[in-house]
Amino acid sequence: MVRCRTGHTAWNGKKKESGSPTTLFARTCGTSSDCNKTASLSNPKISVKISSTCCSTKDCTPEQPKLPSSKTTKTNVTCLSCLDVSSSSCYSSETITCSGDETKCIRYAVTMTAGSATSKVAVRGCATPSFCALKSTSESAGTSSIVVELACTDGSIRLQQSVFLLALSGLLLLRLSF
Repeated sequence: MVRCRTGHTAWNGKKKESGSPTTLFARTCGTSSDCNKTASLSNPKISVKISSTCCSTKDCTPEQPKLPSSKTTKTNVTCLSCLDVSSSSCYSSETITCSGDETKCIRYAVTMTAGSATSKVAVRGCATPSFCALKSTSESAGTSSIVVELACTDGSIRLQQSVFLLALSGLLLLRLSF
């Protein structure tokens, strides 16, 4: 049981990463805006799923959150795709076609520091709008800190390439006509 101060709710959170047999579970206090959310991020090398449940009555225990299911229906969104477990940035010409509710392209980086040890990970791929709503953040306590950088776009790589080719074609036509 978690006892929360007035205005906060008891919060259960669950996170699962592909390739890891472990599902992380946390129980803490939070605001009602953090309640009953699901979110996911994926690329060919990693998948992260997050879910939360809450309750707000005195001494309550929230229900166990259920992770979102994987949906395979492809969308027309294509994103850059990479994973680097030793840097806060990554770039690759590899792409992924998004599926299901993952309709945003994401650039996500986490840097964690504990004393003199630092751990970094960077991911590009597809994400749900709710994952993108998490926003960048920075937290620290004593000699430990965590910095999360997150940026999302609606754009598809194919759309960006098409706009670029259209602009290039227009410039060539202009040049040829003068």
